[in-house]
Amino acid sequence: MLGVRPTPVDARPLLLRRVDAPRTIDYFSLDVEGFEATVMEGFPFYAHNISLMTVERPKLRLRHQLEAHGLAYLCDHGSFGDQLWAHAS
Repeated sequence: MLGVRPTPVDARPLLLRRVDAPRTIDYFSLDVEGFEATVMEGFPFYAHNISLMTVERPKLRLRHQLEAHGLAYLCDHGSFGDQLWAHAS
């Protein structure tokens, strides 16, 4: 179609609304083979809080993102480099 350009849309907030995700997510497991920071860049922290989260081998960029949204590193666990994070509240 002439004159129509695709526009990127971040579907993460839409998906969470569609499934009626609660404001507080008790547990969130993130393991997307190296794309964890990319996935979380679009996470709607303004609409959802994560109480407890497991992340496989988070890179520095993701650790900074989590800290900026009130999550704090608790400990390593398992044998795959998983880390446990908790909301400071």
